[in-house]
Amino acid sequence: MDALLWLTIVFPLAVALLLGTKARRYVLLLIPASALVAIGVALLPYQQLSMPWLLLGSRIGTDAVNVVFLLLAGVLWSISALFARGYMADKVNLKRFYLFFLLSMAGNLGAILALDLVSFYTFFAMMTFCAYGMIIQDGRDSSLRAGKVYLVLAIMGEALLLAGMFTIGRQLGNVDLQQLPLVYDQLANPTVTAGLLMAGFAVKMGAVPVHVWLALAHPSAPVPASAVLSGIIIKTGLLGWLRFLPLGTFLVMDGLGVAMVIMGVVSALFGAVVGMVQRKPKTVLAYSSISQMGLVTCLVGLGLLFPHSWEIIFAVLLIFILHHGLAKSALFLGVGMTSHHARYSGPLLLIPALALAGFPFTSGFLAKGGFKEVVSALPHEAISLYGPVLLSLSTVLTTLLLARFVFLAWPERARTGTFQASLLRWCTLPWLLNIWLLLLLPFFAAHFVSRPVLSQFPLGSLLEGALTILAAAAFAWLLWRFVGTLPRWARIREGDLLNPVTGWLNRLLFWLILERSQWLFPKEKSLPQSGPMPLEKPLIRLEAYLCRTPLVGIAVLLLLLGLVALFVAGN
Repeated sequence: MDALLWLTIVFPLAVALLLGTKARRYVLLLIPASALVAIGVALLPYQQLSMPWLLLGSRIGTDAVNVVFLLLAGVLWSISALFARGYMADKVNLKRFYLFFLLSMAGNLGAILALDLVSFYTFFAMMTFCAYGMIIQDGRDSSLRAGKVYLVLAIMGEALLLAGMFTIGRQLGNVDLQQLPLVYDQLANPTVTAGLLMAGFAVKMGAVPVHVWLALAHPSAPVPASAVLSGIIIKTGLLGWLRFLPLGTFLVMDGLGVAMVIMGVVSALFGAVVGMVQRKPKTVLAYSSISQMGLVTCLVGLGLLFPHSWEIIFAVLLIFILHHGLAKSALFLGVGMTSHHARYSGPLLLIPALALAGFPFTSGFLAKGGFKEVVSALPHEAISLYGPVLLSLSTVLTTLLLARFVFLAWPERARTGTFQASLLRWCTLPWLLNIWLLLLLPFFAAHFVSRPVLSQFPLGSLLEGALTILAAAAFAWLLWRFVGTLPRWARIREGDLLNPVTGWLNRLLFWLILERSQWLFPKEKSLPQSGPMPLEKPLIRLEAYLCRTPLVGIAVLLLLLGLVALFVAGN
């Protein structure tokens, strides 16, 4: 049993190392199997493994919090890897993509399994920075810009997380994450610590206003990378909230809870509205993820405000992440199918779209019905009154957003387009498997959620949900024409808030240089003249030699061995 926990993380790393060997052609066949161990571990009884010799005493394992995340991660990484075998066959920088794909997978699975503070941050940072390689895979200017924005926000989020984790570590040591919520009141300033951690994980969740990386990364990343980015990687931010915030305890944080609810409402509405005026299908899906994660943020905020209702809120969260992960992965993979003009890809694309909108008898209806049950049962008059209204508004906006997506992604030349055999073999089957699992989710979700949520479907709710979605879909064709005739000044480019901010910063910089350069370089002072450097050419040659891949790899390996030796000696 302990070997399976180890193998879940080590298997993707071993396959990544084998990519550089002569057997790479055969190693590619192992990539879809790299995450299958995670599925097996998630289906087994809870287990834990303690490694006191690693880092500051690492612990990995499964429990009621992470088992659903692990199952979803295993399914999505396997499906995306199998899809990539056909979709990425003719793409450039294939080795780079698979290397960072496997490293991101190992980091993601490690963060999910981690049960101590140091291990969680190590794997979380590995996942975060290795995902950059998938975003810039094709090397285009737009991809490099998206990667730059992603790195800036990722580093900002990591700085916030480090500040919060150092605060915890200084007072509690390498604390067990299962016990952290119970000892949160022992911290000197628990509200500040929780605020730092909330903000750091909000970057990964794509919450407004730190959401701009999502809208840029998804159009740039390959389809299989987008499927896991939106399906499971951003949900690791939710796992961070569940691990590091005092949820389910009686330590009430009203200010932080209200802030998260407001941030969630803004994200839910902002993402849906801005997504409706986009012109790329993957960009529309990126804003849809921002909107849907806004609802998740609202639930976590309500959990901080009403600790006694955490049990049912947690159950709804688990159903929501399963539903959203499978639906969003199916939609992104569907973009890859429709772009190749695959037969029947258009009608099949409607299935995950209707599920994400919350059509009756789908997983989305189950998830949003649970959300409505939560807000209606809370002992707060304003939330129980306006919560269902917000959810209905979100359903309408999501339906209009997905109608826009289907309009953009629908294959125009499905009858005349070519259908490659490799695409049929490697892409169609995993996509159909993804859709099939999404359809079955309402039936097997109860096996992973301890408390029943929306165990029965009232006729009134079914009719209300069906009529709301059908009315919004019928109105959508007017919206398409309206969006098509929007003036240029009214269109919002992908990246939304980032574009005016960077524009004004550039104008300020040019104004300082061209108009106020004397502030930087006064006329009475001249810049020192740099003379010739006799060692310039030898230093350049030495730098080029040291930058060679084998030497860099040896240096990194020696650094890691030194760190391991240091930690072992310290223990």
